[in-house]
Amino acid sequence: ASIAIPNYSTLMANSRASTYANQLMSDLRYARSLAIMENNTVTICQPTALGASTCDNTSTWQKGWSVVSATTNTVKRNFQFNSTLTAVTNQGISISGGAQNYLIFTGNGMTSPVSTSTYTFNIKPTGCTSGYAITIPPDGQMTKSIVTCP
Repeated sequence: ASIAIPNYSTLMANSRASTYANQLMSDLRYARSLAIMENNTVTICQPTALGASTCDNTSTWQKGWSVVSATTNTVKRNFQFNSTLTAVTNQGISISGGAQNYLIFTGNGMTSPVSTSTYTFNIKPTGCTSGYAITIPPDGQMTKSIVTCP
């Protein structure tokens, strides 16, 4: 039991990281596709409140995120780690974003402003053996890779 419990905890942390990385990647792809389809900007960010279309500019991406269409100023997709929109640190996941607390895709699928450097989201659970990095260069073509946890 003393060997199995720590291994199970690590397995569960790695599984949560994989789930959150897949969800974030899916929502980033959706935001980019929506921006191209609407030929307008779409923002993905942590909302100020559940269902809000305004971004929390002090966010560290640890509560969840929303995809917001500029065309209708409405939330198109929401993902929260829990129903109270509190930080996910108690679940042992660390999500850190790129140069800003939000990411904007333009109607041509590129990030805005175009001069902004590459965004990288790191998803690493406490006590993990491997986490994930989602990288989005200015052209909007994102990739997900496995990274070693510290």
